[in-house]
Amino acid sequence: MRLETFDAVGTKAALAARPAPGVVFALFDGQPTLFCEGDQTLYALNDMAALIWCRLTGEGGAPEARARLLEAGLEPAAAARYVDDALGDWLRRGLLRPDDRREAARLAFGLGGLAFSFEAPRPEDLRAIAALFPRAAGGLGAGFAAEPAHFQAIELDGALQIFRNGRRVGGCDGDQLAPTIKTLVTEDVLARERPEIVVHAACMVWRDRAALLSGPPGAGKTTLALQLAARGFGYGGDDIALIAPDGAVAGVPFAPTVKSGAWDVIDPLRPELRGAPAHRRPDGQIVKYAALDAANPAPHPLRWLVFLRRQAGAAPHVVALDTVEAMRRLIAGAHAPDGRLTLTGFHTLRRMLAGAATLELVYERSAEAADALCELCNGIEPRFS
Repeated sequence: MRLETFDAVGTKAALAARPAPGVVFALFDGQPTLFCEGDQTLYALNDMAALIWCRLTGEGGAPEARARLLEAGLEPAAAARYVDDALGDWLRRGLLRPDDRREAARLAFGLGGLAFSFEAPRPEDLRAIAALFPRAAGGLGAGFAAEPAHFQAIELDGALQIFRNGRRVGGCDGDQLAPTIKTLVTEDVLARERPEIVVHAACMVWRDRAALLSGPPGAGKTTLALQLAARGFGYGGDDIALIAPDGAVAGVPFAPTVKSGAWDVIDPLRPELRGAPAHRRPDGQIVKYAALDAANPAPHPLRWLVFLRRQAGAAPHVVALDTVEAMRRLIAGAHAPDGRLTLTGFHTLRRMLAGAATLELVYERSAEAADALCELCNGIEPRFS
């Protein structure tokens, strides 16, 4: 546990707020402190910070805190600055949570068996978040595993602070909001206590059978998924897939994330991508989200497990993999909530592979690779090496 000394300085904010979950005010020999359970830190407050906290978190809120500072002899501008600075700093530290603004617009989506709602300061922020999801994937109804996780973004001095169910979970610049929300939602999907196994793969559907496209970052999963969607495949997701205990496969249908290096390749397939806003991921990659009218995240039996390997100058060809090698690769990339693949999870993967073709696709150009996969899925003998 850390001990930090806090003076009432920070950045300006003008929001109603209350103590975040797990934050408590306490006196030790007359010394005012805040303990934050989340970061295991004890904050020592000076007298002015303590006064602001007690008034700020009471019924009077920020106006009462400013009034008390005026009574103490501060000028009106200085009193307002101290309160706003303290409020902003405490929000960024996660010690306060913004009050729900019931008039604010919200979005609600279901994904991976979980429910999510979002609130942001500007309409364009909500549109950016909505772009993460295929349009037919949204809407909350029956059948979700838990109450919605509510994400709220507030603006402080040009940056956004993000709260999940009242607890601060991060901050970002405006052009990073959608990728940051995607990361947080993905963490929720991965952390859920669930019977499914999660694998990093694009999931496509052809004639009620699933095809998983697996590979490391840069292998071309998203580009190839969009190429296949343009050829009539159902889109399940381009990032992670869920394997049910019976071996059925379902995609997690985020909208396809297209990196800047693939924009020209995707342009003939999705010309609307030209006018789509660009977003900056935390890793610095510039991306756009391809708009899809529908997704097919329903579970399907697996028919094709394809590991992707991009190779300069390679004509597309298929390398047959035996089931043991395919299983090794799956185990290396599978995710379980506790970080370990149990025997139950092992048998889940084994059931998934029953009856599936396991292959490695070597290629350079995504359009040629998509043609080769279409031939494979239509029963045309592939070129093996």
